Amino acid sequence: MVSVFMLTYNQEDYIEKALLSILSQKTAYTFQIVIGDDCSTDKTKEIIELYARKFPDIFKVYFWSENLGLIQNYIKTFAKCEGKYISICDGDDYWIDDERIQRQVNFLEANKEFSIIYGRNYNLSKNQKLTEGRNNPDNEFNFNDLIFKNFIPSVTVLFKRVELHKEMQEWLSQFPYGDWPTYLLTCNDGSKIYFEDKFVAVYRKYDGVSFHLRQDHLKVLQVNYQILNCIFRDNLFRGHRKVIGESIAEQKLAIAAQYFENGSFKLSIKWGISPFLRNPLRVSKLYFYLVRK
Repeated sequence: MVSVFMLTYNQEDYIEKALLSILSQKTAYTFQIVIGDDCSTDKTKEIIELYARKFPDIFKVYFWSENLGLIQNYIKTFAKCEGKYISICDGDDYWIDDERIQRQVNFLEANKEFSIIYGRNYNLSKNQKLTEGRNNPDNEFNFNDLIFKNFIPSVTVLFKRVELHKEMQEWLSQFPYGDWPTYLLTCNDGSKIYFEDKFVAVYRKYDGVSFHLRQDHLKVLQVNYQILNCIFRDNLFRGHRKVIGESIAEQKLAIAAQYFENGSFKLSIKWGISPFLRNPLRVSKLYFYLVRK
């Protein structure tokens, strides 16, 4: 029923806790743990092998023969998942609700108009302090909401398995993360996203590729802008091109605003000119807000 999708690389200090949190799940059905290890050089592989021997019917493990990098590991491991639904837990995160996937599956099975469900998480800092992840004022969302921002913490999500078609794999391989495009593909058919206000997992904020990327806000904005352009050109998403175009304009405006805050005024104008022509009133308001800061 569920494939728990896990990517690992040199996480010997965390991987056992992640695996135990998944194995503790109480379910009325079988589930599999699908792991793609990207040539770890520490004891991560040994720990995974230990648990795979204990639970051979649950584990499906791939130790790649060469280092693929995060996104190629994502694409290859995702393709090995067989479940009707997919849940995500990276090797340095862990779950704290032993009924989460049973409850989330029950919801999607009973509410066919939804294809994604996610919850709340705690963020764990380097000094081991836990803080609450963001809450949402609403429970229901769709493609038109998600296209403007990825608000789904991957460690909390369960979604219907989709196939990453060849064209998508090609453009996805350019980027440092693939979860947001995957969620968009999942609800591309008009299905909805449900938010349950429950804490189900812990995300380590101080480690991993995505954490270091997110330290550079401008870089994240630029990557998201490039992803949106690829989605816009992908024929599978052609029914949503109007709202994708609106999101691209918003992203360009956000990049312009970030350049402005950084003092790069020429680049700010370059990125902001087309959003200004599209919506001069909104851009003017933002400009005066930034000037007054």
